Amino acid sequence: MSVAARVRRPRAPPFIDPPGHARHRPEATLLYQLVGQHYPERPLRQGVLSLPHALRFLLATNPAAHMQVLGVVYRINSRCLVSQAGLKRARQRWCRRRACT
Repeated sequence: MSVAARVRRPRAPPFIDPPGHARHRPEATLLYQLVGQHYPERPLRQGVLSLPHALRFLLATNPAAHMQVLGVVYRINSRCLVSQAGLKRARQRWCRRRACT
């Protein structure tokens, strides 16, 4: 065993709040309580969209392309969620005001 492996590195001291710091208490807010009372326990999903660097640059500099890509991603996610729920695609109320296909 090397000397470096045997030498213990000093540990950082535990976090101590700086003077004047007050911990945020989200559980004491009205919003937190309302969500806790009225939002039933459900599994939540979060997705991550990863794109090649060249496409990221294009989308960062071209808002029209950005909106087109987001529209495609939104449609694919919506279609997948509707089919997983066992529903058929139907016109929604908001579609009456817009040209939906």
